[in-house]
This record gives sequence, C-alpha cells and structure tokens, in this order.
Amino acid sequence: MRLHINANNDIEKLEKFTKWIINVGDGKIEGIKLLDDNYDSTWIKISEDMLINSSEGLKGLIKEIYPNLNSKTLDPNYLKTRAILAPRNEEVDYINNIVLSEIKSDTKTYRSAHIIIPQNDEKYDKKNLYTPEFLNSLTLLGLPPHSLQLKINTSILLLRNLDQSRGLCNGTKLIVKNLGQRVIEAQITKGSNIQENIIIPRISMTSNQNDMSFILKRKQLPI
Repeated sequence: MRLHINANNDIEKLEKFTKWIINVGDGKIEGIKLLDDNYDSTWIKISEDMLINSSEGLKGLIKEIYPNLNSKTLDPNYLKTRAILAPRNEEVDYINNIVLSEIKSDTKTYRSAHIIIPQNDEKYDKKNLYTPEFLNSLTLLGLPPHSLQLKINTSILLLRNLDQSRGLCNGTKLIVKNLGQRVIEAQITKGSNIQENIIIPRISMTSNQNDMSFILKRKQLPI
C-alpha cells in the first residue's frame, strides 16, 4: 500500500520515522529493561513526539489519524494520505469496524460463499466435516472476511490485481461511491485514472495459508 503526502509535509520527518520503523522490524533498535521486569532488555523506548496524549486507547489513535472524520469523507486527499497499519487481519478488521462506526451513514453488509478443496486424496468428504459457521469465522491470509460492512465515501484497499493498466492492483486505495446488491462502485484515488469510477464484483479467491488440511475458496469482494 502506498500513501500520498502533501507538498507542505515535513518529508525529512517522515523519512526519519520510516527508517525507525524498519529498524524496529529488523531488530536494530537497542532494547531497555524496566525496573520491575525479570526479563532481559526487551522493551523499546518510543520518542515523545511519536506518542499520542490520550486516555481513550485505540479510539484516541483513530481520532488523531482521522480528525473530523465525518466532515472529511468527501475529500479524497484526506483519505489517501492516512492509514493505520496492523500486523494481523484480526486487528485490521477490529480497527476498521471502529472507524466505520464513527461515520454517520448507512451500512451495507456483503457476505461470502465458500467452497472446500481437499489437499489430498482422502476418501471422506470434508464438506460434511465443517459447518458454514466455522468456515465463516475463518480469517485467512490474503482473503477478505466472510462479512464485509461498507459505507459510502469510506476508504477501501484492493486485495487482488483487477486491471493493472488502470492502476487497479493489489494494495490500491479506493473510495466507495455506491453499494449495489452484488457489486460496488469505487473511485480511483491516484494515477492517470484518478477520480474515475470503477465497478468491483465478487470474485473467487484462495488463501496462500497452508496450515489447514484443505484449501478454502471464498467468493467475496476483493477488498
């Protein structure tokens, strides 16, 4: 995913933050030990200018990243320059639901359909071993959730390459413009086709996650 920055942003500060994030991931930041900690130096000190002074926890972070959200949803520059990153799909879905609840407009829910593909020649029928409720609950790498809740004028992220010539690639940010019964209409936020509206249908997708005895094919909007 790529984010856009405005010309008046402090680019040097952003580059410094980017380098710091990479160093954290690579384990190059020196750890510190807390006084009451029985373990080795496993804590990382975060600079004061990176901290948010809020007692609201995650909601405070969302308000800091998306101030005045309801009055800014029609501004594509506002949405395409902001993002909250999380390491796992569960956290992403949780944050998305909180942000969505803050936006004052109607919600439309899109639910997926599933097909189970056995990974070997076992004789029993796996279709009879897993309930729809279990399959619906699975959060797998590279797949959208079973239940997608969307609102108009909210930001979404493509999970598949749909049309590379138009910039519709995995990781592209779009803005929802219309919610149909089986498709949605979204607006491109960057590139030569910026502000062009496109139709996104449900497609069949499989996950690269291989820690299960079957392959799950999920038909859902690729966002």
